Amino acid sequence: MYRQERGAALLMSLVLLVVMTLIGVAAMRSTTMQERMAGGMQDQTIALQAAESALRAGEMQLRENTVLNFNQNGWYDFDDGRPRPTWLAAPTDTNSSRALVYDGDLMSRQAPLTRPQYYIERLLPVEAEETAGGSLALGDGQPLEEVDLYRVRARGFGRNTNTVVILESVFRR
Repeated sequence: MYRQERGAALLMSLVLLVVMTLIGVAAMRSTTMQERMAGGMQDQTIALQAAESALRAGEMQLRENTVLNFNQNGWYDFDDGRPRPTWLAAPTDTNSSRALVYDGDLMSRQAPLTRPQYYIERLLPVEAEETAGGSLALGDGQPLEEVDLYRVRARGFGRNTNTVVILESVFRR
């Protein structure tokens, strides 16, 4: 009577073992993928914070300096013909020869390996006019004042230098 079974229990246990192994492998792959996504998001956040710090440093220089020197690297005039940093074409190129390097505190325990960079570019002056609501607007009409505008462009890196964030602001002075 026992000879007819011929190892059915062994076969069933092996099938169950294979199914449990496949479930375990799938769970491990899912966990690994989620860990990579979380790491990438953390790296992106570090790059954003670094770029934001450099952007604010550039705006602070515009706010605090009374005399601006546009004859040095990192400071550009709208018609000076000098080449700007090529961040938009090659964002991961860490060369900072044409930019200013932010050397302040990054306020992060996981600071990036490459320091954030920024540059300041003076734009064409614009005439502002007073609108009916009493605020300033750009356009035709009675000029109220000539407004100097500056573009501050900053680039921050994550722990991986392939993670790059580029921010830009237009500053009125």
